[in-house]
Amino acid sequence: MEAAFNAKQIRINLDRLPFPEVTSVFSAEFRQVEAGWQPVVLSTGKQRTAFSASHLYDPFPEIIAWLEVVARGGARRVKIDLEGVDLYLLASDVPDHLLVRITVAWTESQSSAPVVDMDFVAPRKEFCRRFYRAFRTHVESDRWDSQEWVACTMERDVSQRGLEILPEELASLDAATLNELLWKLYPSYHLLFSSTPDPGTQVARFAQYALSGKRPPDFIEIPTPLFFVPIEFDLCTAEERTAEIRELLSEQVNSWHGTDLTLLHSAFLDRL
Repeated sequence: MEAAFNAKQIRINLDRLPFPEVTSVFSAEFRQVEAGWQPVVLSTGKQRTAFSASHLYDPFPEIIAWLEVVARGGARRVKIDLEGVDLYLLASDVPDHLLVRITVAWTESQSSAPVVDMDFVAPRKEFCRRFYRAFRTHVESDRWDSQEWVACTMERDVSQRGLEILPEELASLDAATLNELLWKLYPSYHLLFSSTPDPGTQVARFAQYALSGKRPPDFIEIPTPLFFVPIEFDLCTAEERTAEIRELLSEQVNSWHGTDLTLLHSAFLDRL
């Protein structure tokens, strides 16, 4: 029997691996989310792996669906896109249907051989229950920061747009050129009336504009840059300019949106 999964021609033949021991020790730890990345640590008594899930390729709806299939007695795989590295979770059957074999593997490209990082057998429903409850406890806790989950740094946003620019390259530009580039990437305006109607009329007009999407002719757009490099930047040393650019690239631009994980439930897993 070949127990394998195939994703973009990637295959793992579990028959070539030693059959793992059965363990009742399993934990999933969800650490503090940061700038659109959710760190997760999976561990048993002897094995451990860690990854950071990206909100751009939010894997949690698929992971929860995967856990539900496994808890119901099925075998299934799920692929997690970690922006340059793929992580695979594979659940396969064993003779005792109350147990399930869990394999975690990594690959850096379609052509590279997958690397198995974890391989163990665990009680089927208990594994799913612990994984799911760890997730729900995390997103329901006071530590959960939904704004941090949907956050995106400027460096990441620029990279997603296909602009691979090194901080040292940006540091070679003057402040005026940088501000022109920032404006093209992140234009922002403040709307004003050319006339000055009373506050009640202003509220009504803004509401009408928000609902219709059509700007009245007496609205004025005042450019309001979200990011600005001061002219003093030009007087800094190369090291200081590079440090300023790195700080600028770490600014959150929030141009992407992830799933509201607090709403991600499985009625079946809730009852485990």
